Amino acid sequence: MTAALCLNCGEMKFGVLLPCPKCKTTGIAPMEIGIAFSDHHYTNDTLRQLGIVIKEINTHCDDPMKCLLVFLHYISQKVPDCPPLDLEVEEAQEIKSILAKCKLPNVVFEESER
Repeated sequence: MTAALCLNCGEMKFGVLLPCPKCKTTGIAPMEIGIAFSDHHYTNDTLRQLGIVIKEINTHCDDPMKCLLVFLHYISQKVPDCPPLDLEVEEAQEIKSILAKCKLPNVVFEESER
């Protein structure tokens, strides 16, 4: 079964479409984004590191959709082929402000061999 990252709480789970055992969320992002953060694309170690990023973002933001946007912005800055998010100036400033408060690990992006 597919290992995937819960984009809500940062825990690892099995199956992109299944609810997270920790937070019970089935998915806050479109399926394509969920699949992008599964072992179809990244190693389990990379997914765990990205989970730490999500958990840290969640300590500085309590709106799940805003946290997801912050995470996706972070990804767009770290992954060369990732398209940038189309954000309003005010929203981009808020996201950058949240990221500035975070103590984020230096994630090593390793592609899965799947």
